Amino acid sequence: MKKIAIICLLFTFLMPCNIAYASDVRQDVIYYIDVDRFVDADLENNSDVSKGDLSSLQGGDFKGIATQLDYIQEMGFGAIYLSPVVDSNRAIPTHFGTQTELKDLVKKANDKELQVFLTYDNATLLSPTEDLAKQVGAEVFDNILIETETTTILQEAFANSDTEMESVLNLQKLNKKSPITIDGPSASRFTSNIVAAKKYPGTRWQLALTYLYTSASPMIYYGSESALNGGAPPANQQIMNFSDKTLVDYITKLASIRTQFSAISDGKTNYVAEQDGMIVYERSTTNQQVIVAINNSSKTNTMTLGKDVIGAEKELRGNLENYRIQSDKAGLYRITLEPETAEIFIVGAETGINWWWMIAPLALFTVFGGLMVYFKKHGQRETK
Repeated sequence: MKKIAIICLLFTFLMPCNIAYASDVRQDVIYYIDVDRFVDADLENNSDVSKGDLSSLQGGDFKGIATQLDYIQEMGFGAIYLSPVVDSNRAIPTHFGTQTELKDLVKKANDKELQVFLTYDNATLLSPTEDLAKQVGAEVFDNILIETETTTILQEAFANSDTEMESVLNLQKLNKKSPITIDGPSASRFTSNIVAAKKYPGTRWQLALTYLYTSASPMIYYGSESALNGGAPPANQQIMNFSDKTLVDYITKLASIRTQFSAISDGKTNYVAEQDGMIVYERSTTNQQVIVAINNSSKTNTMTLGKDVIGAEKELRGNLENYRIQSDKAGLYRITLEPETAEIFIVGAETGINWWWMIAPLALFTVFGGLMVYFKKHGQRETK
């Protein structure tokens, strides 16, 4: 960040320069908040608000966001990305709150190890947004860096089963550092496309989120954790519903896996494969290897990886369903997934047969059988 700041000073008179770039936050999962649609905590600044009319202001403000920092942090997010907070008058809109309240939000977020990023609508607002960011302790993030075109690709691939998955794999092969998101302010909600395909949103979302969280820089648009519905804007920008926690647990688990295995955020995709709607790709660094498998098919699928990908005498340890895959006699690793399921494997040294899991059911059966015999004999004695 210091190098970036120096470059900014050197080239201030030559070209505009952002304070932050996507590569600075790629290890963090970013939570994208539409300030006006999140939480309305200050009713006194709602003079221009028309609740229920999504084409009008809804009253969300800085104070409202501050009340939900624990909610955001507990899902495993490391950064908050705010929709533009500087209007065409180069000032903070009244219904958002004051600069002091924004500064208070940033401080509270930082205290919870959450970065706060501001953005802007167009280049003419870059300078006032940068000035504001410096005064409140936030950073500036160029919204152009967000890979909005990937939203369409992801939605088309994951809204239905048995779809073409090559485009999704191509995104992985590019190893882009720019944030990608499934939902966004300019696109219909992913859930609306799932419903149109007559599919169950929970399953479809889990597959898409598994892909997103095993990419370099994932971003979650507010409401995605509750599978918020809605068509084209402004229908996609509904008021946040905190009572619906459809995907909160799954997102939290994915965040934990991502934190545990740095190859996901820091590594590159060096191997990809696709077969009948099932995709497998590798995220790896020099000392860690993660294999992601997503079966977007309506049938059970098996994909085989060789020693050239995994290595010899290794095993794949699942983190979503907690099962292991070892090589067969030919040194091949066969990944079998049920329809519309996914798994994230960490590759490690082969640990041999897990005798405990083989013996435990037999031991339980033996104990249960012994108790049955005991109670039967005891009952016969009492009868006599």
